Amino acid sequence: MFCPNCGNHILDANASFCPNCGAQLNSFTQGNDQSSAQQDSQQDSQQNSQQDSQQDFQQDSQQDSQQDFQQNSQQNSQQNSQQDSQQNSQQDSQQNSQQDSQQSWYNQFNYTPPQQDCTPCAPSANYNGLSIAGFSLSCAAIIFNFLFGLPGIVGLILSIVGLCQCNKRSEKGRGLAIAGIAIGAVLTLLMIFVYAGLILAFDNGWNSGPRYY
Repeated sequence: MFCPNCGNHILDANASFCPNCGAQLNSFTQGNDQSSAQQDSQQDSQQNSQQDSQQDFQQDSQQDSQQDFQQNSQQNSQQNSQQDSQQNSQQDSQQNSQQDSQQSWYNQFNYTPPQQDCTPCAPSANYNGLSIAGFSLSCAAIIFNFLFGLPGIVGLILSIVGLCQCNKRSEKGRGLAIAGIAIGAVLTLLMIFVYAGLILAFDNGWNSGPRYY
C-alpha cells in the first residue's frame, strides 16, 4: 500500500496514518472505496440497461417477425382461396353457358341428342370345330392326296356337317366350312377321274394283250 500524499510505501495494510508524513489513510481509502462502489454501480446499471435493451429488441423483433409471418400466411391463404373460388366460378359459368348454348341450338332445330344404349352386348359366338377340322383336312389333302383320296373325302364330309351346324347354332366358321367343301369336292372329283383313267388304261392293256386259248 502507498501513501496518496507522499507516495511512501507502507508495509502495514491496516495502518491508519502514514509513518512518513502522518497523513490519514482512511479518508483516501474510503474515497477510493466510494469511487469504486460508484463505478461498480454504474457498470451494473449500464450492463442491466444493455441487457434490458437487448431483451426488448429481441422480443420486439420476434413479435414483429411472428406478426409478419402470420399476416403473410393469412394473405396468401386468402389470395389462394379467392383464386380458387374465381376459377371454380369461371369454370361453372363456362359449363353453364355451353350447356345453355347447346340446349338452345337443340331447341332451335328440334334436335334430340342420341342416347347411349346400356343394354349388355350378346356374347360372341364360338367357331365350329367341325368346320375347322374339315377345312384343315381339305387343305392337307392337297399335299397328301396320294392316300387314295381319303383326306379330301373326309374333309368334304366334315365341312358339310360343320356348315349345317353353323346354320343351326349361329356359330362362326361358315366361311371355313364352305372353303373346305369346295377344296374337298375338287380333290374328290380329281381322284375319281384319276382312278377312272387308271382303270380304263388297265382294262385296255389287258384286252389288247395276247391270249392263249
